[in-house]
Amino acid sequence: MDRCPACSTPAPRHRFCAGCEEDFTNQGPGCRFCGTPVGHAGQICGQCLQQGHPWDRLHFIHDFQGPWAALIRRLKYQGALTLTDPFAALLARQWRVDVQYQAVPMTVYQVVAMPMHRTRLLSRGFNQAGLLADSLARHLAIARRQPLYRTRETPPLEGLSRTERRRALDRAFASEAAGGHWLLVDDVFTTGASARQAARALRAAGADSVSLVMLARTPLSGDSHHSWLGQTWHGTRCAEDAPESPPHFASRSSDPRR
Repeated sequence: MDRCPACSTPAPRHRFCAGCEEDFTNQGPGCRFCGTPVGHAGQICGQCLQQGHPWDRLHFIHDFQGPWAALIRRLKYQGALTLTDPFAALLARQWRVDVQYQAVPMTVYQVVAMPMHRTRLLSRGFNQAGLLADSLARHLAIARRQPLYRTRETPPLEGLSRTERRRALDRAFASEAAGGHWLLVDDVFTTGASARQAARALRAAGADSVSLVMLARTPLSGDSHHSWLGQTWHGTRCAEDAPESPPHFASRSSDPRR
């Protein structure tokens, strides 16, 4: 036995404890494209019906808030790479649940990571999306390839509006031949600007379908999936993970992560 990376209670090696796994995947039905809470699984929200997307589905574990957000920040900004496999195990679990309940087509998928420009990769030392993709492919026992790449370095997206983000990311991705069905892995879905350009590049390279597999989605103000995450905690957590007041749901356009 090991210790759960979230609450420090006993847990299987490289896994969250059963309580945290249950809590972190306790979400309601979300729009198949953006995750906005909807009445039933597979439903599409009004905004996505109007604008359309180059991806087929968004699969995610939970909203980017509370202790779940703190754990993702530990991986991304503090280099807590031991979180990669517990995260990927939950991603694989979420994928299997969605396959069962959301009529996900049964076909052969391949895993691809959201790429990081080499300049930023040298600066950070790792691409968290690449590490998650490697581990997820092992958990699902499917192929891991990387035809998708960045064509140029993009500016920081923090503080940019949705339109400004799209302009900053225009033609920032390209892909080698990419026929077949793909699971595009990243950490946080914010405005969808990066996902849109990356999915378009895969489609242009021959992809039959692209599904997004994310650790979290950043909710718009007031549209979060109601759960214990902003309320209570089943075990003991670090002080830095415990909000002193109810969490503030930032708008996606102001989030710095994507």
